[in-house]
Amino acid sequence: MTEYSNLMLSCECCNETKADYPGPGRGVADLGHRRVIKPDEENPRAHLDLVGESDSFKHKTPTGEFNIQYLRLNRTALRKLRSIRRRFYDSNAYIAQGVSELLDVSLDAVEQRHRPLVLKFQRRLERDRQRVAGTIRELIEAAAKSELLDADPDRRRDLAARRAYLRSQAAIGPGLVPPSKKKVKKKQRRKRPRRSR
Repeated sequence: MTEYSNLMLSCECCNETKADYPGPGRGVADLGHRRVIKPDEENPRAHLDLVGESDSFKHKTPTGEFNIQYLRLNRTALRKLRSIRRRFYDSNAYIAQGVSELLDVSLDAVEQRHRPLVLKFQRRLERDRQRVAGTIRELIEAAAKSELLDADPDRRRDLAARRAYLRSQAAIGPGLVPPSKKKVKKKQRRKRPRRSR
């Protein structure tokens, strides 16, 4: 379905999984709780809750459960990415607090002969803080673009549970199941008899 109301920013995996769900001719009203949450129209936190340091989502509503299962929001790669983001955020806050305290040193409280050095240090510290924050942001963005180079060991089990859940919700049908790795048969080339010259 190529229409604005069906477009959302997402990672490649979620985008492939979502595909054109709910499919042509099916409106959101027809889906009930079996709809993909659109963050620009509703708050995902009304349906999903992040569980502490496990970095997994748990559902608050049937719509949340559907999204967790349908989009595989608790797959290994996403849990790792959430963990990285959480740890960077925590360290960033810790560093920011220390930098803030150092930057708040009043020059009036420093001996006259040391003031130029403290001022130079504060300026350098502010510049470095901005550079580190930029680097952290770049690392998070780079990690978000990969599956973190590890195969998902739970993929088969998760997909089987997802399939069972979607069947129980009558959400599987033509065009509703995300494309899988289909085995494409190679066309066998027929050997042509050699021509004699």
